[in-house]
Amino acid sequence: MKFLIVFCTSILFAFTVNAQVNAPYSYYGLGQLSQGSINANYGAAHTGICFDTLNSTMLDITNPASYAMLRYTAFDVSLAGHYAVLNDGTNKQKNFDMSPAYFALGIPIINKNNLNPKDDNFRWGLSTGLVPYSKVSYYLNQKIENPGADKVAGYFYKGDGNTYRFFIGNGFKYKNFYAGIHANYLFGNIKYRASAYYPDSVVALGTRTIKTYSPGGLYWDAGLQYDIKIKDKKHLAIGATFQTAQSIKVRRTAIWERINHSGATIDTIGGTHDSTGVIALPMTYGLGVQWSNGSNFRLALNYKYTQWSAFRFYDRVESLQDNWLLSLGTQFVPNATSSNFMNRCFYRAVFYGGQDFVKINNTSLSVLGVTAGLGMKFNMLVLGRYAVPFYVNAGIDIGSRGTLTNGLIKDNYARFQVGVSLNDQWFIRSKYD
Repeated sequence: MKFLIVFCTSILFAFTVNAQVNAPYSYYGLGQLSQGSINANYGAAHTGICFDTLNSTMLDITNPASYAMLRYTAFDVSLAGHYAVLNDGTNKQKNFDMSPAYFALGIPIINKNNLNPKDDNFRWGLSTGLVPYSKVSYYLNQKIENPGADKVAGYFYKGDGNTYRFFIGNGFKYKNFYAGIHANYLFGNIKYRASAYYPDSVVALGTRTIKTYSPGGLYWDAGLQYDIKIKDKKHLAIGATFQTAQSIKVRRTAIWERINHSGATIDTIGGTHDSTGVIALPMTYGLGVQWSNGSNFRLALNYKYTQWSAFRFYDRVESLQDNWLLSLGTQFVPNATSSNFMNRCFYRAVFYGGQDFVKINNTSLSVLGVTAGLGMKFNMLVLGRYAVPFYVNAGIDIGSRGTLTNGLIKDNYARFQVGVSLNDQWFIRSKYD
């Protein structure tokens, strides 16, 4: 497994397409937020609050309580892509980028009944990983004529940067009750540039402001689930995830420059270095209910709410509102023990919609989309003695964000993830005949 981990990570991290993608709404908040779901759940995006207690061989980082059900040590790594078409009602712009999505490792600590974890009264699992939290990537170049001064004024705005979440999570099971908690460290760098200049004049000088924010701090989130056996293998699960409002530190560096008509720096007017402020992360909670028929069929309904109106980011003035998202999704496996490969595959689909956290010109933005996913299951022999599963998962998310009213922009997107989930049994005591 160690060789496969290194090989898969190297391959996925090699296929990276770096481009300056124009995502105007990433100016707001901390940028364009990551879904925060593992690749196995990407095709069933936004429905990971309740987890599968029967097929517990894949990671689910949405609800940390799920780690209690891990049967094997699981390693997950994935590659993500994003294609978007921006439309302002007159012009269209297309963007594409691709990059590593995340890596995560889950380890069962206490799991006496590995083949049937539901029979254990108490279980404990642990997970750690690095996942994207948000991305800022936008640029706008505007020229305005000033007849009185007989000059053309140019304005250029650009933002780029990423934030990441490193987490360590623990999940516990006692009978039919599950609970878990994540300790997260948020870090990264985001840079904002704003320039005003005179492109047609070699004499008149313009100005540019560059502000770089570097967050770094701890916060936590938690999750619960209660599993109810209805009949035979039919189960009803009720789950919740929550995060209280918390603050983390952020360092800011600001530089003011004078620039010429082409945007080149003439001199530095002033600046401040390593001033300290805070980012006030919003309170958020999610509620979910899931019905499952053994390991063949799952139907999940999730609701998530985040109080973005309370978000604060150092000295920036935000235009945010509370947002919510409602999703309905399913996962279907025709026959998990079939000799037919396609019958053993996981088929996933979700419909979701809600209100976005960005509000501009007194106009609320909406989000609407559908996801689809395929999970392919394989088995490999470990030490030539026992078979453990590994998976190749792929998912696509097609949706829209924004509106064409009040001079705003509609963002039609297609996002995808593809990756592998490897399993192995660690800490096996050797036996001699």
